[in-house]
Amino acid sequence: MARATKHRGQTLLKVNIAEGLPTDNAEKKGGHMWKVLCAGALLTSSAALALGAQPWAFEYRPFKGSYQIYGGSLGDTIRPTNRSRNIQYNVKGPVARQMFDSMGPDLKNVCGADDEQRLRQRADVACTFSAKNGYSCTFGFDLVTGRSIAGSIC
Repeated sequence: MARATKHRGQTLLKVNIAEGLPTDNAEKKGGHMWKVLCAGALLTSSAALALGAQPWAFEYRPFKGSYQIYGGSLGDTIRPTNRSRNIQYNVKGPVARQMFDSMGPDLKNVCGADDEQRLRQRADVACTFSAKNGYSCTFGFDLVTGRSIAGSIC
């Protein structure tokens, strides 16, 4: 059963959920709010079920890419040694697009970024996109220290 009460000049509606929606005229205003709340709860639970229908799983996926092991720095490479050994990765295709899309806005007026090539960079990871070459990302590691390093000069 629903009861309407007054509090500070406003009509408040109390509804016993087990007995359903209010039906008399004094309570119809509150009934509208009840319907809105129920619809919101239904939409929220439907969205949660839809997201749950496609579970995410941690799994390794293949990707297209290449690597280079070198010593020195990218601008002045030498044969790798025990004291200077780095690896540079260049990944392409869907994984590069996922990385690019995750990195935020394009950088402007840097490293060849122009109307034909877009560039996004975060710390030592750089990704580019061009209609001609598609998506590509570079990053690297210092194999002696394990620290990340840039995978491209620019």
